Amino acid sequence: MRIRTSLAAMLAALLIVLTGCQAVGGVDIGEVVNRTSDLKSAETKETVSIKLDVSKDAELTTEESQFINIINGLQLDLSTKMESPDRVSSSGTIKIAGKSVLFQLAVDDKQVVVHVEGGKTPLVIPATTKEMEELDIPQLDVEQLKQFRKSMVKFFTKHAPNPKVTTVTPVTEQIFGQSQSLSQIHMEFGADETIGWVRSFLKSILADEQGTKAWLTEVGKLYGPLVGQSMEAYGVSDKSTNMVKDGEVFALIAFKWLKENGEKSLDELDKAWTQVVKEDADMAVVLGNKTKLKLDLYADAALNLNKTNIELNVALPKSEDVPLSGITFKASTEVKNHNQPITIDKINATNAVNVLEQSLTPGQWLRHFSPDSAVHQLLKDAGISRKYVTLPISQGKYDDWLIDGPAPFVKNGVTMVPLRYVAEHLDADVKWDNKASQARIVEDLTGKVIIIKLNSKQVTVDGSNVAKKLDAAPVMKDSTVYVPLRDIALLLGAKVGYEKGEYMNYATVTRE
Repeated sequence: MRIRTSLAAMLAALLIVLTGCQAVGGVDIGEVVNRTSDLKSAETKETVSIKLDVSKDAELTTEESQFINIINGLQLDLSTKMESPDRVSSSGTIKIAGKSVLFQLAVDDKQVVVHVEGGKTPLVIPATTKEMEELDIPQLDVEQLKQFRKSMVKFFTKHAPNPKVTTVTPVTEQIFGQSQSLSQIHMEFGADETIGWVRSFLKSILADEQGTKAWLTEVGKLYGPLVGQSMEAYGVSDKSTNMVKDGEVFALIAFKWLKENGEKSLDELDKAWTQVVKEDADMAVVLGNKTKLKLDLYADAALNLNKTNIELNVALPKSEDVPLSGITFKASTEVKNHNQPITIDKINATNAVNVLEQSLTPGQWLRHFSPDSAVHQLLKDAGISRKYVTLPISQGKYDDWLIDGPAPFVKNGVTMVPLRYVAEHLDADVKWDNKASQARIVEDLTGKVIIIKLNSKQVTVDGSNVAKKLDAAPVMKDSTVYVPLRDIALLLGAKVGYEKGEYMNYATVTRE
């Protein structure tokens, strides 16, 4: 089922792209799309949701029902200000598992700053990391990228055929609470139309030899140096890399390949597609007409896009493992103040956590959010603190085969285990003080500090001696510190169990 799910995801992405752009009913659909790609500033309001469609005869387990209810209750509401394509701010709400989480987002050319309700400080994602800066990769000019994006959209809209179902109707719609007279462009695209659509697109770009070569030249000039450098790194000949780096040469080669192999490759794809649909009943469902994209674009007299509604239905085959008949994705967007002066909302990033340079443990993530916050509870419910560790207990002749690293052992009825191995698998921080012959352990979930000493049953937690002493004193064996398993597990918020194997017995450490 994993392959089918992946295919459905790829198909969803494909369907969103495969919308036609030819004029209908006096409305130039291509120009509507072009204007959207050229949007420099605006305010938007968006809602996104997902719905899992349960099969009529499905018998759901409690866990399946809970999961489906969580997904079906998932919704994103977002209000965005775009000062420029590089400077954007958003505020919104994520609804999940019956909880609502407020958040703010600010993006500029240096970083992305996110502040989530309940978080002690914002989270920061830098535009570049130190590792990326150290790589010898040529930088693409931002303005050049913007111009290329516009040319790519224009090239696409020039050649993209409309789906079979394409209509234009005058309507009155509410945009940010105000009534506007708009043209509704309605399109429906089924998965079964894919091959025909691609064939028409290919035919159009081959007929426009001059325009296609010009666009491919842009592609070569922009990305050729990057591809050429990568080829050089793998030892490809200078002749080949120079051909790639030269945009005009790249365009000639690419167009020649399309002209000679495009139809042939498409025929092979068509044949394979037809065979899969004919021989695999499950794939016939996924690739059939019930997998469909419905798109409504609402444009004003100036061909500015003021509203968009998207509904994507991906049909799923009947399966005992997956009690779903389909997945429905919906998104709606309203737009106002096209290319008008907009000022984004900033977020104070003082003491923000850099999520790319600071590797946070489960406990640090939990402590980043207030215990009474929705995110803290969602993280707990998602099992962020859940851990499971197995430790093979020495049995004798098979030890060298089955135990990799310091092996646990039993002494006077007490199971002794390597301290660092167990503690670090439970995300604890361990520092050994050789002079004092003691270990300082920071328990991850609560942050409490535990001190244990060699040859002493005494334990110190957060500066105070605990009432219960260890079952056995920690010992040093082959440069490894060993501690009683049950005691260290309890101190680190975990439980111990035992399992019998064919060749070896195992101790288990579980933390919920």
